[in-house]
Amino acid sequence: MKLITFTLSILTLFSCSQVHAEKVEFNESDFIGSVPKTTFLLMKKHECSPINNFYDDFLVNEPPFLKLHAVADIFVCEYNSGNNYKIVFEISDFKYANGEFHEWYEFKSCPNTIEWPSKLGGLSVKNTPQLTLTMGKDGGFNTFVCSQGKWVLDGYS
Repeated sequence: MKLITFTLSILTLFSCSQVHAEKVEFNESDFIGSVPKTTFLLMKKHECSPINNFYDDFLVNEPPFLKLHAVADIFVCEYNSGNNYKIVFEISDFKYANGEFHEWYEFKSCPNTIEWPSKLGGLSVKNTPQLTLTMGKDGGFNTFVCSQGKWVLDGYS
């Protein structure tokens, strides 16, 4: 089996509120297109597929998916034969041992899909000073904030 030439940080949660990041190497057989098989199965559930030629078409620094074990899967995908695109949020009801939700739970109060008119780029989540999802490609980016039950883009709703 051919080994993928990059490593990906996977976050795993332990009891209490400790978060542990570990580097994991993936075999080519662990992926379908640009995403892990588990993310691909979620895409099928949402009637979409990995973005065709994702890494060939864009200059991206981030992957087309975010996976926080037991907490969340966030990914970009295409549907209608690649004519439409969306960001999908699968946020669980995971709670730490102290009864608190993970900070990404804040995303659950907004719709679980953001429709987008063109191919989407890589994803990252930042918490400075509020929780944001950033989607970027070719040196540009868009930032989404979940505010009062709706997604706000770059300060505009």
